[in-house]
Amino acid sequence: MNYIWIINKFNSTALFYRSYSELKLDSDLVSGLLTALNSFSEVELQSHGISSILMAGLSWVYSNHPNNDLLLIAAGDKDKNPEIMKSRLEVIYQMFMDKYKITPYELEETLIDQGRFADFAEVIDELHDQWKQAERIISGGTARMFDMLGIFQQIFNQMTEILSNYYLILNPEEIEQVHKQIEDILQDFQDMPEFQDYPELRKMEYNELGWNIVNLNPNNLEEDILQRILVMITVQLHNIIKEKLPEANRYLAYSKSLYSYLIRQYDLLHSLKINSLILRIFLT
Repeated sequence: MNYIWIINKFNSTALFYRSYSELKLDSDLVSGLLTALNSFSEVELQSHGISSILMAGLSWVYSNHPNNDLLLIAAGDKDKNPEIMKSRLEVIYQMFMDKYKITPYELEETLIDQGRFADFAEVIDELHDQWKQAERIISGGTARMFDMLGIFQQIFNQMTEILSNYYLILNPEEIEQVHKQIEDILQDFQDMPEFQDYPELRKMEYNELGWNIVNLNPNNLEEDILQRILVMITVQLHNIIKEKLPEANRYLAYSKSLYSYLIRQYDLLHSLKINSLILRIFLT
């Protein structure tokens, strides 16, 4: 990715911008234009916003987070896979939120000091270097594991959101029970041989705010081990949803967000050779 923006959707200003290209851009001017294009797509075309576009010889990929009034945009060479870029934007979003805990209220009601986010450049630079290095390690599969983590991070959070949204119409105690059930599952996984042999897996985290698995370092893992653990967690979350939601409600909830996400990411799922496995989980 040559350019990265983290934009406050409320006023179209760039909270953070990073460039890895010799071609210099006016970050504020471009962020305003990119946000306007997305708003036009949402309002005038009544869509969920732009996913990706080709413009000026670059592939522009959007990662929209309306619940937090944040819009992440990356631009890269047009031959780059936009789904991989989007997956990496999801990783960046998660790390940004974990670091700054920014809220929609702050974005809408207060004057944001952009200098507050300047040190995020260190995080982005490290990720950029890791992804570059991973792309060069063809046989090691490191790049594939980074992409796999980004995919499952999004899947886990969407599944948890489905449960939370369903129980919002009931009561907080039942929401707390669901969170405890998921925490217990992750705790049980800690006793598995894979977690003993690969301590990096112990960095997986879950709390009431959601999952964090993108902090795992693929260099300390084996791809088949990582895939097996992530798929097992997916099955466990799916079983909880099957237990809590009637079949019709479950498929309706999946169709509103999860199915469309999997369809958008199908090429990446296929390249990771987990497309059939993932679809089989969510269609049973």
